[in-house]
Amino acid sequence: KQWYQRRVAITAGGGKIKDDDFANTWLEKTKFITVEPLPNKLRLVEIARQEVTELSPINTAIEAMEKKNRELRILIDGYKAQRETNANPLTMALNGTIDAVVQGGIKKYEEAFFCKEYGEKNPADAENIMYLKRIIIDQVRKCFLILFCKHFLTIHLVCVIYGC
Repeated sequence: KQWYQRRVAITAGGGKIKDDDFANTWLEKTKFITVEPLPNKLRLVEIARQEVTELSPINTAIEAMEKKNRELRILIDGYKAQRETNANPLTMALNGTIDAVVQGGIKKYEEAFFCKEYGEKNPADAENIMYLKRIIIDQVRKCFLILFCKHFLTIHLVCVIYGC
């Protein structure tokens, strides 16, 4: 049996979603379990069952950060395994992480979840807030180490070439 997942952003009040309203945007994940395996030659595949899960705003942020950390780890490991490989995908991922133009990145999570008001309104999320802080710190640490190493290697190469 195969499954397909679709995501829909919703608000608690059912209103219109703003791009930067992280603290109030829930995520609805629908998982379809099919009778036949996918992909398939058939135009239509019967759905055996459907599972709908709602993720709270803080859990949505945690899921996004964990996904980004996994992507960075894969790029870092791939680059370390083959030094001569093109570093552009890693560099682009780092730039997108550090200077997140789309949706504001870490700064928006800090504004939405690390403020006093969110903690007071959502005391049950205290553990998730701490976990989100830890994975953000992990991401920043990874980015810093990569950029530091890249800068150090550049200086080292210049010294080797010019005999510093």
